Amino acid sequence: MSLMKSFLEFKDYFINSNKLFFSSESQVDELENYFEDKIDLLFVYFLFIAQFVQYLILSLLSANITNLILKESLLITFISFVLLFFAKNKKVFSIAIYLSSLVINFLIFYSVAKIAIYYSDSLDVSGINNLYISLSFLLLVHAFRLRKFSCIIPGIEFVALHLLSLYCFTITSHWELDAFLFIPDILFIITTIIGTGVVINRREDFREIHNLNKEKSVMSRELELAKKVQDSLFPKDIKIDGLRYEVFRQSHNYIGGDFYDFVMLREGNAGIFITDIAGHGISSAMVATIMKVIVATIPYQFKLKPDKFLGHLDTRLAVDLDHYHASAIYMFLNFQTKKMLLGNAGHPYLLYSSRDGQFTEIKTEGSILGFQIKDPIVTEVELSFDEGDRFMMYTDGLIESPTIDGKYISEKVLIDILNNNKDVVDIKDLKNIMLNELSNKYGLKKFTDDTMFLLFEITSRRKK
Repeated sequence: MSLMKSFLEFKDYFINSNKLFFSSESQVDELENYFEDKIDLLFVYFLFIAQFVQYLILSLLSANITNLILKESLLITFISFVLLFFAKNKKVFSIAIYLSSLVINFLIFYSVAKIAIYYSDSLDVSGINNLYISLSFLLLVHAFRLRKFSCIIPGIEFVALHLLSLYCFTITSHWELDAFLFIPDILFIITTIIGTGVVINRREDFREIHNLNKEKSVMSRELELAKKVQDSLFPKDIKIDGLRYEVFRQSHNYIGGDFYDFVMLREGNAGIFITDIAGHGISSAMVATIMKVIVATIPYQFKLKPDKFLGHLDTRLAVDLDHYHASAIYMFLNFQTKKMLLGNAGHPYLLYSSRDGQFTEIKTEGSILGFQIKDPIVTEVELSFDEGDRFMMYTDGLIESPTIDGKYISEKVLIDILNNNKDVVDIKDLKNIMLNELSNKYGLKKFTDDTMFLLFEITSRRKK
């Protein structure tokens, strides 16, 4: 079975290789041409830099050898410089490299042949073969290019030149042809096959990377659109008589599962809803979108009671969304009685401060939404409020993102920042101060999870 599997894999590889060599130019992908041109340019730069190595090697050789091949070396350098001028012309650049490579390969081969002739009296057949075999390295260098025939053409050239040199050498030196003399040709062919295989594999890798980049580009555009759609679901410039608020929201990716909404009620009363859907990304964003729809269609009487409101969400998440879970807070503000009802379903505690008091956590009892753990899902808390009171709701991304020291911001840090700056008149300034302190004082440079917080202040209501 393993032999058959190997045969089938080789068959697929062979078929794909044929497609590579025999596909028409019209079928070549535009970006494939792009990366071929880019790598051709790198190849020319490599040839240019190689000149310094070439002259370093010449300086280490004897003066006789250096003088013997100096003209060829200078000519190779000249061709490398000329190639740089063709780099701006994409139409002829590839052809210029092929033609220049043929000339450079010939000059290098000719230099090696001259050295072989120079040492012919002291070298045996094995020594001369080793000189030619060293040229196999050049074939692998050509594999750096990703053109179809980047190794094949130089390989054919080296085999032809070597066979021609053998013919001329045996005539002038009266050597008899021996199978041992053809070892360089065999190695040239093997190296050409290996180099071509490298080209094929690298082209496939680049093609796969390109396809992934295209998919990523498409997904990025779709996520940008999804972000615009999700952003449109959040309240836009809603004015609530008797309440001023500021919002900070940042998704870990384009979109996230943190969501808030205001529920506008009769007589100017309002409900405030904030939720943190489990996870982050597309799935949690989709659930947040569904939560928006559920909140919009929830029965009116449920909007007056946090336990009913959150209980309804608990049931819908468990039944309709297969136990997808979320934490949430719902607060009903009654501006006539100046009372608020608070329900907390597994969410970070509300931070609350009276006008002249300190911020503290309002500890509540409740279970996370989506599992129908208890009924009622939360225990309501009633609080009185007055003008100047402030409170803050937030999602756990604010306290679960590590600082540059690898530590985490605690609820106490948030409370300390709020209390140290409670005399700040404008809550927008208070929001900015909080963000600056988290970044500069506590080292929280970025949030690694979906993060949101809302600051509220009770204000006077307009007289009707």
